[in-house]
Amino acid sequence: MKKWNWSLTILAIINCACLLAIGNYVNGLHQGMAIMSIFIFPLYILSFSILVAIFSFAKRKVWFVKEIIFSTYLMLFFCSPISLFIGWQLFQPSLKTITESSGFDENKKFKTEEDIVNGKTIAIRHWIRNEGESNYLKDSTWVYFNNDGDTAKLQTYRNDTLVSEKLLIAE
Repeated sequence: MKKWNWSLTILAIINCACLLAIGNYVNGLHQGMAIMSIFIFPLYILSFSILVAIFSFAKRKVWFVKEIIFSTYLMLFFCSPISLFIGWQLFQPSLKTITESSGFDENKKFKTEEDIVNGKTIAIRHWIRNEGESNYLKDSTWVYFNNDGDTAKLQTYRNDTLVSEKLLIAE
């Protein structure tokens, strides 16, 4: 049985755990603070990549021998930003917005948008635009759904102004 590069495996596990922790932290931030992710992720990835490069150079005579070369390359892959990108592409929720527009009524054009994540509807929004104007305004009742498909929140708009909001299920 071939040997395994356990020290690099531990570094790869630490890398994945840190990336998950940073991702969960950033995901919980308010929209204004989430801008920090633009700085946090690249800074972490750069510093961890430099750390792994230093370890790889220092341990090159041990890590890159024939007995553990496969595990070394495999764990270097999991220590690289490439694995983060592939994981993000595989596991991110796929958001699809379907826009339906109906005809004019009393010189107004109506538009309905439905957001679907992983096959489940999460929001239905309605817009209105007066003939001759370029911008749509929020209008009618907007419905938001939770993960179970139950109605979680209702918002009512008139001419881009929030008239009422009703939370049906605590988030």
